[in-house]
Amino acid sequence: MQKPFNLAAVIFAIVLLSGCSGSDPEPEVITESVIIEKVSKSSGISRSQTQIGLSALMKLSEEKLTPDEFTKLTADFPGGENLYNFGDALGFAKGSIKTQAEIVQILVNLGVSPVDAGKFLASVLSVSKNMGGDVYSLLSKVYEK
Repeated sequence: MQKPFNLAAVIFAIVLLSGCSGSDPEPEVITESVIIEKVSKSSGISRSQTQIGLSALMKLSEEKLTPDEFTKLTADFPGGENLYNFGDALGFAKGSIKTQAEIVQILVNLGVSPVDAGKFLASVLSVSKNMGGDVYSLLSKVYEK
């Protein structure tokens, strides 16, 4: 009589474990902090330098996009409004950043190598592919103009 009990326990364990292993992992929640971390790692610059670069990018986006597109970008880009406002706190006035080269120069002035500063812009575009909404297409417009 002992064998059926052990066999039942083994079957129960297999069913339980197979049910657990087949589930999909939780999708990653994309937050401002996650974006900063991903861009920082892929571009090789610090989190604070990345945050400043993203703030400058939000200011550039305001220049390059229509008002409706810019509103959509800041709404869809996690932390977009916070990054834009942080740019104000840093002294990036409206119209003060008009080119990607100016963002690279800001990063270089913060001690980032020119090569890593150049990687920053590509990293942001790459990370934006997973953000959803129209973030990638809107940032692509900013990069084109």
